[in-house]
This record gives sequence, structure tokens and C-alpha cells, in this order.
Amino acid sequence: DAIDMAVYDVFPTYTISYALFGFSAYKIWSQIGSFGMTMSTKTERMQKRFFRMQITQILLPLLVMSIPIGVFLVSVSLG
Repeated sequence: DAIDMAVYDVFPTYTISYALFGFSAYKIWSQIGSFGMTMSTKTERMQKRFFRMQITQILLPLLVMSIPIGVFLVSVSLG
């Protein structure tokens, strides 16, 4: 049944991937400034830009996949 597949296969894995992504991003962001050494303004700015690019590279495929998964979930729920 398509509804069972959506509820038990698609939704949990998608939710877990977003949760792991959010947790990892938070941990990395919190660790950037806490290395015990002071970074120059230029290094800190470069580190934050790199972090944003990493976030973009990871988040973009998840966002792109959310469109077909959303359409699938809506179509399954509406029959």
C-alpha cells in the first residue's frame, strides 16, 4: 500500500536526514569559535563562509528532493 510506504519508509528517513543535518550544523557552528585560540577577523570570516558553503552543498539536495517527496505524500494522502 502506498500510504504505508509513505508513512513507514519515506517520511521517517527524510525526517531523520533533516534532523541529523540540523544537529551536525549546530555542533559545527558552536565549535567554530571555541577552539581556545583566537582567530583573526579574516580567518573567522573565511571559516564562516566555508561553513555556509558546506551548508548549501548539503541542504540543496535535500531541498530539491523535498518537492517530489512532498508531491508524493500529498498524492498518496489524497488518493
